[in-house]
Amino acid sequence: MPPPAIRIAHDPEANVWYVHRSDVGDMSAEAPTAEALIARIPVTIAAI
Repeated sequence: MPPPAIRIAHDPEANVWYVHRSDVGDMSAEAPTAEALIARIPVTIAAI
């Protein structure tokens, strides 16, 4: 089974990075940097 596809995007108005699209259920996450969001993704997936 391939790993889930997760796309992140930047909201310049709110100045945050967020999960734009994901193969993982109701995944929702945001962070101040792309690196912080990527680091948060495994924890978020484990909580779903």
